[in-house]
Amino acid sequence: MPANHSENMTQLSALRAALRPVAAPLAGAAAVEALAAVAAVAPAVLIVELARALLERPIDSGSAWTFATALVVCVVAYALLSSLALVITHLIDGRHQWRLRTQLAAKIGRLPLGWFSANNSGQVKRMLQDDTHAIHYVVAHAILDLVSGFAVPVLGFAYLFTVDWRLAAVTLLLPLGYFAVLGALLLRNPAAVDKQAEAAAVLSGRVIEVFDGIQVIRIFGQAGRAHARYRDAVAEYIGRLEVWMRPLTRVQASITVLLQPIAFLLALLVAGALFLSAGWITPLQLLPFLLLALTMGTPVIRLGNGVTSFQDAASAALRLRETESLAEVVEPVKPRTVPTDALEVVFSHVTFSYQPERPVVSDASFQLRPGTVTALVGPSGAGKSTLAKLLPRFHDPDSGTISIGNIPVMEMKTAELYRHVGFVFQDVRLLHDSVRDNIRLGRPEATDAQITAAAEAAHVHEVIAALPRGYDSVVGADARFSGGQAQRVAIARALLADAPILVLDEATAMVDPESEAAIQRALSILTRERTVLMIAHRLHTITGADQILVVDDGRITQRGTHTELVANTGTYQRMWEANERVHAAQNAAAERKETT
Repeated sequence: MPANHSENMTQLSALRAALRPVAAPLAGAAAVEALAAVAAVAPAVLIVELARALLERPIDSGSAWTFATALVVCVVAYALLSSLALVITHLIDGRHQWRLRTQLAAKIGRLPLGWFSANNSGQVKRMLQDDTHAIHYVVAHAILDLVSGFAVPVLGFAYLFTVDWRLAAVTLLLPLGYFAVLGALLLRNPAAVDKQAEAAAVLSGRVIEVFDGIQVIRIFGQAGRAHARYRDAVAEYIGRLEVWMRPLTRVQASITVLLQPIAFLLALLVAGALFLSAGWITPLQLLPFLLLALTMGTPVIRLGNGVTSFQDAASAALRLRETESLAEVVEPVKPRTVPTDALEVVFSHVTFSYQPERPVVSDASFQLRPGTVTALVGPSGAGKSTLAKLLPRFHDPDSGTISIGNIPVMEMKTAELYRHVGFVFQDVRLLHDSVRDNIRLGRPEATDAQITAAAEAAHVHEVIAALPRGYDSVVGADARFSGGQAQRVAIARALLADAPILVLDEATAMVDPESEAAIQRALSILTRERTVLMIAHRLHTITGADQILVVDDGRITQRGTHTELVANTGTYQRMWEANERVHAAQNAAAERKETT
């Protein structure tokens, strides 16, 4: 079986499953639309019969009035029935969209936090908005487009075949040619639709990145880099859109001529003249063709649009099904509670991989004693961040255990885990909400005085107080923070939550010296009397750590204090020497600048 055919079947199966909850009411709406199609075709038949009655000698006035009345009734019935069908599908769609989006939001809420690190906001938007909108269009519009686009031509041509099958066959060639070409185009490459959707999701993420972070980007001279990523995303999206749409648009624009009234009229004039001269038809028999065939293009195009919408929705439904199949955070059936007086953290033979047989963390074992600071250092891509994020269950290990107070974290409820474990990472996420609510996110009952105290301790109170509405300013509206300021808001949040165990990304690699100093002061307060697992980027910031773990290729290759590790030949010693050379070069450059 060809791969394209198999993929089409999979997508259609996903779409059927997505529409199953509303299949019965949609069938009712389709039946109403089918009646509307009958009412749309009937006037042409009635006009022919009215003409026949008026052409009789003497005029059959009784029949003429009957046909005229029926004609008016059919026109009114079509308007009422088509409007009713549209109202029904929109009512169905409203409930279905609420159900679908609620299920998706609930599903996203159950995903491990690591999923959000790998997927940007554009991809979440695609799921909750773009893909669900594709389903919306099928439910609210495309079903009716298909019914009307199919029923009207079928009923119309069925009647025309009873009038004269030869002229009907000539007229039928035009829509048949249209669908033959369009069908071949739609089936040629369904994967192009998915690639286009993926590029659109990346583009959405880049747009959000540029506009939400414009201040930070400009302050730190990253405008060119951010704009380049945006341009690359636009180019990728346009390229994939062209791959899918250019052949379709070019050919569809050409074949749509077949459905224009002028094409039907030309065919009828040529064929009708020949048939009239041959005596095969009468002028009265040509009338229903002029009434019906000339209007057949619109429902046929509507049918084509419905088919295209179904293909888009089928691709969206498959992506939504894949989202539903994503692994969730598994909550324990019999959750256990951590004793407050025993908060030692133990990693025991932990292994984790994003892809099978390619471990990012391999057989990691270490302890975090209460009230101590443990720093993870190592080359870029060594697995430091992944290892640290296993503690707050951004991901679950493939093997081994992570425990707090001898209780495995997988045997705790998520709420219980986050009551004991807080985290602050480089990629700060602030909600589109007031600064006050962003800070008290982990402690909703906190008072204004406690929020202010946390902000002061994080050295961000003065920044917030200078905002147009202070703590009531909304992030993204009248509150826009630089990278360093956002980090300090996140630190204030962690201070207020007051979790005894903290996973911390040093988070000062991309900020100016003034912000770095403020962040370091805030971190010194945050880490006081807490058990800290820190991802270190700048070695001079962790020389006082109680324990330093050197991670290389997913494995812990060295451990000890700064003094012990510098004294031994190995990765840490080489990193420290490189760190010292960088500092020496920076100091020399600063001295030269002062001299000049």
